Amino acid sequence: MKNFLALLFFILLVIPFAKAEAKIIIVKPTSSSVPVVDGFSVYFADPTAPVRLAVEVLDTEEDGIKQLGVYPSNQAVAYNIEAEGNWQYKAVDSSDDWQDIGSRIEENKILLKLNDTIETTKVEEQQVEEKQQIVLPSYDMRDDTSVSSDGNLIVDLPDVSIKKVFAPIKNGDLHLLSSFYRIESSEDYTLAFKYNETSATSKAIYAYNRENGVWEKIESYNDFPEKKIMANIDMDSITVAIFEDEKAKDGIASFYDQSRYRSFDYANGNFAASRDYPRGTKLKVTRLLSGDSIIIEVNDYGPELQTGRIIDLDISAFEQIGSISAGLIYVRVELYD
Repeated sequence: MKNFLALLFFILLVIPFAKAEAKIIIVKPTSSSVPVVDGFSVYFADPTAPVRLAVEVLDTEEDGIKQLGVYPSNQAVAYNIEAEGNWQYKAVDSSDDWQDIGSRIEENKILLKLNDTIETTKVEEQQVEEKQQIVLPSYDMRDDTSVSSDGNLIVDLPDVSIKKVFAPIKNGDLHLLSSFYRIESSEDYTLAFKYNETSATSKAIYAYNRENGVWEKIESYNDFPEKKIMANIDMDSITVAIFEDEKAKDGIASFYDQSRYRSFDYANGNFAASRDYPRGTKLKVTRLLSGDSIIIEVNDYGPELQTGRIIDLDISAFEQIGSISAGLIYVRVELYD
């Protein structure tokens, strides 16, 4: 009889949860890490108490609706949620209307549903269309290559003429970092230009315009971890060199959510933390791969030197030039007049 009662108790305990797959994570709200539970990123905001909390996402009996809980339930919380798709929320056991998850939430238990009926406005449609039309440059090199005599310049075509030449060193306030090379080819190609400089100064490839007697910056990508700059060339004859701009830096940009902190009035914007520039400085931040840029104002100190990053953008600024899912992007940072 005792064994039967024990089995019955086990069945009653398991049945209510058999259809629900729970996902849970323990987090300290003051931590810089963002808990991601079942695809939902939870950004805790002050004045959430600095105690350990459990964030749980549970599938409900109703298709397409999930329950998110923050425990212990007697702990007052304030947070924002981000997720892929048009999710809405309302408090558990509430008759209130569904709200977008972009707003501040102060409920320990909420229901979440994916709203597939939200109509896209004409402006949003235009933005999506424009984004789809953006074609990022490709710097994939073919297998057959030609290499300069010193090994510093590689062209992804066989039997291409690459010669060291003389050219004017003067290029405004920029500093020369390489030798001068003349490349001649009847076909378009991708080149990889290596350098040895280890500083974070911004570096790019310039082509010498013999008719005007000036150096012109060409579209290129500074792969600074590998210390090489890539460019696609469609000219039969070109003289190239690498110059550095000491007024700008190339490096890694990260992001954080300023709306979580009282010192920023719980608000987001085109702001950033920097070690190199004082608060109030306006900077132009450009993503190296795409050329997309944004103007921001420094309002915080960071990131710490040991992180290896040169700037920490507010999440709303970061999203304008990169994907949050990327986490980190390569950027050029320079003063904006």
